[in-house]
Amino acid sequence: IPTDTVAGKRTLAVVLGADRTRALYLLLVLAAAVACVAVAASTTWWAMVGLGFLVPALRGVRTVWSGAVGPALVPVLQSTGLAELVWAVLVGVALVVAG
Repeated sequence: IPTDTVAGKRTLAVVLGADRTRALYLLLVLAAAVACVAVAASTTWWAMVGLGFLVPALRGVRTVWSGAVGPALVPVLQSTGLAELVWAVLVGVALVVAG
């Protein structure tokens, strides 16, 4: 956020500010968990295995929520990407197996 502000960039994080951006990150992780439960409720309970994405996601949540800034947030990109991949694979496999 500090370097984007200095460069004149109006990214979502700059507009929201640090605290609200951190809250948004947590909200989006929670939304993925709720989506997993919703998929399970509307299709098969096997989709609940998709909650396994929380393992890598929680690493990112801890880093973001700890107040990390700048380069300390780079590992969050990895854990978030891995969490997205895990969510998709687990829910997808569950839907194929149960289908």
